[in-house]
Order: sequence, then structure tokens, then C-alpha cells
Amino acid sequence: MSLDKLRARRRLDWIRIGFILKSKGDLSLDELTFTFNQMFHNGKTNREVARIMMCYSRYGFESRAGSKVTMYSFNGNLDFIHPRTIQRWIEKIETL
Repeated sequence: MSLDKLRARRRLDWIRIGFILKSKGDLSLDELTFTFNQMFHNGKTNREVARIMMCYSRYGFESRAGSKVTMYSFNGNLDFIHPRTIQRWIEKIETL
């Protein structure tokens, strides 16, 4: 994989995480990381996913500390994703 493709993939991770949170609602970090890795065949750790959400918090990522587990949500806008891409992601998320 070329360096440009790798950089582009990294830049899209926040969009993928935002889509998962919008589709499934509030999730814990473990649930979110598992879903992200299963959908996009990644090997990201909880720390990497949390870091992505922290870096892109200005786009609508929020965390809410519960009694034992912190729940994450996304209240941003993802209107710029191509409709076919959304359809493929919906099909993937339904099979999990």
C-alpha cells in the first residue's frame, strides 16, 4: 500500500467511527473498537480509537462518563459521504 493511500485511510477513520456511533447509538470503547475492527478489517486498539475521537472531537464526538463505563456518541454531520458507501457500510454493520 502506498504512503498516500495509508494517509488517506487514516484521515477517514474518524468518519467511519462517527458512522458506527450514529448507526448503533452510544457505545462503550470496547464495543466501538470491536465493531470498527470487524467492519473495516483493522487492528486498532482501544487507545488508538479513543485518540482518534479525541483529535476529531470538534466534529461532534462526545463522551459521557457513566458509573463504570464511559459511553461515546457522535452528534456531527456526515452528509458528505457518498450514498453507495453508506449503503455498503449499513450492510456491513447489519451482519455484525
